[in-house]
Amino acid sequence: MSTPVAARGAAAAVVSVVDAVPRVAGFALTSLGLVGTPLLLIDAFHPLPVLLGSGLLLVALEFFWQRHGQRRRTVPRRTALISVLALLVAVVFTGVNARYASQHLLVDGDPAVYAVSGQLLANNGSIVQHTRATALFGGAARLNYAGTGFDADDDEATVRPSFMHLLPEVLAVASWAGGPALLLRANAVLAGLALLAVFACGVRLVGPLWSLTAMAALALMLPEQHFSRDAFSEIPSQLLLFAGLTLLIDLIRRRDRLRSPILLGAVGGLVIGASCLARIDAFVTLIPLVVFLTALSVDGARRLAAGLLAGLGVTTVLGVLDLVIASPSYLRLQAPQVRLIIAALVAVAVVGVVVAIQPVRAMALWARMRGPILGTSAAAFVGLLAVYAYALRPHVAIARNLVAGQPTAVNSLQVAEGRPVELGRSYDELSMRWLGWYVGPVALALGVLGFALLLRRVLGNRRGRDGDLAVLLVLLVVGASSVLYLWMPSVSPVQYWATRRFLPLTFPGLLLCAAWCLGRLWDAGGRARPRGAWLIRTGAALGVVALLAPPLSYLRGHLRDRDYVPMLAAARQICAALGPHDAVLLLGAPISMSLPQTVGALCDVPVGVLDNTTTHADLAAAYRLASKAGKRLVYLSPVEHQLIFDGFIDADYRKVVDLSVSVEALSLTRRPSARFAFPLTVWFAVAPPPPGSS
Repeated sequence: MSTPVAARGAAAAVVSVVDAVPRVAGFALTSLGLVGTPLLLIDAFHPLPVLLGSGLLLVALEFFWQRHGQRRRTVPRRTALISVLALLVAVVFTGVNARYASQHLLVDGDPAVYAVSGQLLANNGSIVQHTRATALFGGAARLNYAGTGFDADDDEATVRPSFMHLLPEVLAVASWAGGPALLLRANAVLAGLALLAVFACGVRLVGPLWSLTAMAALALMLPEQHFSRDAFSEIPSQLLLFAGLTLLIDLIRRRDRLRSPILLGAVGGLVIGASCLARIDAFVTLIPLVVFLTALSVDGARRLAAGLLAGLGVTTVLGVLDLVIASPSYLRLQAPQVRLIIAALVAVAVVGVVVAIQPVRAMALWARMRGPILGTSAAAFVGLLAVYAYALRPHVAIARNLVAGQPTAVNSLQVAEGRPVELGRSYDELSMRWLGWYVGPVALALGVLGFALLLRRVLGNRRGRDGDLAVLLVLLVVGASSVLYLWMPSVSPVQYWATRRFLPLTFPGLLLCAAWCLGRLWDAGGRARPRGAWLIRTGAALGVVALLAPPLSYLRGHLRDRDYVPMLAAARQICAALGPHDAVLLLGAPISMSLPQTVGALCDVPVGVLDNTTTHADLAAAYRLASKAGKRLVYLSPVEHQLIFDGFIDADYRKVVDLSVSVEALSLTRRPSARFAFPLTVWFAVAPPPPGSS
């Protein structure tokens, strides 16, 4: 009798370890955000305080959870085996994507802004950059210090990167550990941990085997592969959201046995709210969370709800401070969306307060509403909405929601694909079909069906259970984000770029719902007569194939895709040409917009940029200022003879970069299927003394 007990104990230990990996990763990201963001805001993001402070907080969070939030349970060997397989999937996924990580150091989009910001933060402990360049060249007119994704203050005294800063903090830590090469692979590691977080959440909702199925389908999916190889903030957001949901599910299901519900709720709130330190659109998830807090409070778990609200409040306020202080230009740009989020939050909060102060009446009303009619009606509505979005909307609603500045790439692709040029065309009406392009039609249908049936179960059961409350939490968070971005993605509609809206929640949630459907079908086979059981379970097995085969087939030919390679080699070649006492002027497009922060970050030199009205007198002033500061002025140019406002710049140039950079070819109306390469040339010259100088 001792052997089975020992086996069950070993299995429980294995499951506990695999379960702990995404939880500790979520605590680590949360700790880094809570400690690193305030340090970043005061220009003190340095290794000792960051690593010591976040490390101590991580240990405290995990110790507290082990003492008060950890479940003790006996598990079968089968669950342990499935957990090991999930860990293996995550490790292989991480290894492959780290091996083929992108080198997005040419600043032409969000990932490069994050990557370069991370390196600048690692170098200087601050995201306020180029004070050396402004001090050096500040007396030379018509020079600037900004670039794509980096905004100068009104007086051009400082330059700040756009966006939120949790991902740059992670990348800075990676750079401390292994330089730019590790920085470029950090998101692949986060993505592997995010897969385990999805698995852990799925185990609690659909069971281990079906959660592994959903996780494997997600790992094979092209957008998950593509975004994990580059510095996209959706990846840490995915990790935090599913790690936080997993913690909250455990708390909900054990709420009557919790010894410290307020503190445990706060821990869960901190983790799921830390996504607001990674992405501005993570604030959208606060809306369904406030709705859920109301339901939790009315259902008698007020202390747990209060703790969750407190945890959410801490990370949310810190995220707002990050935007206001460290990224004001980006906040102004996103002001219309932010105002809508605030209005929605205020509305649901007011309703929540009204409901919470009259819990008896609210529960009575809910008891009368809840039942088969409500559940079936809600499920039918979800199904009809999905049919409209997929089959009808593309034919009856042509969306034109692109803002100024976005249509350029779209219009060029319209020309390339032989389509009419339509200004402002955003292709929102195809958003439901975008999902099918990557998960396959069967998985899409099963996912919608699973979501509808789960909603029917939650709303149609008059005798509510804590398990239903946990399912409601996931449905609210996944559903709210999915509906919002399916209706209006608010993104340039090029693939894969547009699918980033669905990466944190929609794709994982869809696959988990599809896997739940298959699990229910398999269980139904176990209750059927022998002949019927074989047929039903064969159908479930074919459903698993339908989940895994399409993303696997789409992956063919893309497994080794690496974007912006060999940009790391190009940056190193530029740095090798520069000396420690050089000051750099970038002379012309495209490198004047895409390389100033890259050169400043990786080569650790002051960098200035010419504008369209720069004259030889400005260059002479820059030369004198550099010489006075003990610097050698050098030029970096995309051409050997650069033309400025009053003539060509004479210098003795040599070519230091002459490479072909490879990227994924963009597409408007299908999955990307081709590669595109463009030349990158950089010429180097030491600035000669201006005429008349001694």
